[in-house]
Amino acid sequence: MKTYRSHIPLLALLFTVMLMVFGIEVKGQGRTYATANRSGKTYSFPNFSSVTTPDDATDGDYTNYAILTAYSTVGVSTAWEQLIFASTVPANSTICIKLKQVTAALLGDELTVESYSGGVGGSPGTEGTLVTSTATPILTAPNGDQYILVTPVSSVNSIKVTLSSPIALGTNTIHIYYGYYEQPSTACSPALATSTSVTGITIGGNVNLPNNAIDNDLSTYSTLSVGLLGVAASIKQKVYFSSQSSANDAATVTFSVPPGLLTLGLFDGITLTAYNGPTQVGSPIAFSSILSLDLLFLGGGNRYTGSFVPSGIFDRIEISTSSLASVLGSLHLHEVQRTPAKPTFSSLSSQNPTICSGSSTTLSPVAPASDNELHWYTVASGGTATIGATYTTGNLTTTTTYYVATAKTGCTADSERVPMKVNVNPLPAATISGTTSVCQDATAPSITFTGSGGTAPYTFSYKIGTGSMQTVTSNASGIATVSISTSSTGTFTYSLISVEDSSATHCSQLQSGVATIIILQKPHTPPITSNTY
Repeated sequence: MKTYRSHIPLLALLFTVMLMVFGIEVKGQGRTYATANRSGKTYSFPNFSSVTTPDDATDGDYTNYAILTAYSTVGVSTAWEQLIFASTVPANSTICIKLKQVTAALLGDELTVESYSGGVGGSPGTEGTLVTSTATPILTAPNGDQYILVTPVSSVNSIKVTLSSPIALGTNTIHIYYGYYEQPSTACSPALATSTSVTGITIGGNVNLPNNAIDNDLSTYSTLSVGLLGVAASIKQKVYFSSQSSANDAATVTFSVPPGLLTLGLFDGITLTAYNGPTQVGSPIAFSSILSLDLLFLGGGNRYTGSFVPSGIFDRIEISTSSLASVLGSLHLHEVQRTPAKPTFSSLSSQNPTICSGSSTTLSPVAPASDNELHWYTVASGGTATIGATYTTGNLTTTTTYYVATAKTGCTADSERVPMKVNVNPLPAATISGTTSVCQDATAPSITFTGSGGTAPYTFSYKIGTGSMQTVTSNASGIATVSISTSSTGTFTYSLISVEDSSATHCSQLQSGVATIIILQKPHTPPITSNTY
């Protein structure tokens, strides 16, 4: 019940900041709220029901609320309020009603929510025409807020909430804060609430701390304890969003399993299913199909992320385990999110480029949609993002893996991270040898170039004295020889300048070294004469 309407402006500002910092819902952006209402009650003495401050559910002050109370001794009393939108709510939209269940437990049909078209606010106003719709049970968000989500099969303009008294002696009370709906969202879309269910025969199967899967904290998790499940048994956790997805949004799940051997086959008993309201979108996706083969034989305990893009818009994601997953023991859900699809690359070589040691490269995925941005990381999980359309590495000397994810602009929820392996080829090295002295016209000596550290054959660049650059290519063993003519005398200095290998990147490196060939003039041979005595 609203007690005060006036607030000191500074306190109001501080309160808003606190809401944002501590993750409490801040309303208004992208939402259409109900702005009119009508209400009523039915009871006969000695039963009683009431609707207190009904305008507080539609006055734009999102901190106050209407109060519905229904009390009975014999028979049933009811109190209801109809929240009316100024414009038509499209068919299959998710309409969210924030409320608080004051009574410890509401049984069966003691709380009902219905959709209407043609409703008119006021007293008495007009109820309008009932439209078929489905409603969730009361859902509790991580911050304790409670919601009911309603999905009408055709367009409506109002939602009616009816509270009935207990069949036996007692009182039921709820608070209604407001009702709203959102168009498909291109803004940050954190999960609103979650629910769990266990079906069939199970021993020890349950879901612990379910809200940890939607608290925007990767260090916490909900636990789906598989236990012993019957053949038709399952354990499910469903995550709800307050708006429908954008086209090509992905269902993204970050999870871990207890330490132990991981193989993809162990995940065949876990499925992901997208829903738009109560309607299933496409077929369930086996968890194993969205995980990388790199998980094979990796130890458990680490966080992994998988995602898939449903075949249509969606506002709910369900994770279900069956008896096939019982060997895992339990599944930890760190975060269930709706994100843009993971980044893609135009080619495998652009995703996993190869460079020479000491060089850098610029990584360039396919440009994301205009309302999305790329987040770059140096680790597979955690870390601090660098935001940009491309990422330029430092000068690398070893093969290094980077990661990129897509996020809606200004949002923290990342898509599945895509690894980019920058392969670094070593720089080749070379030596020169063959220094010697020979006589003119002797057997020709050789200069030997030897390459190593790269991919043969090698191309050696060298000079003779101050002459022009020359090249010679090695054999498959990395050796090249240059035969030196001995027809002219003199000192000939061969200087090694650089070496280049034959890898796809043609890595090269400046080198040094000399070999000196000295061609000596042949000794003078005196003429042979004959002497007569």
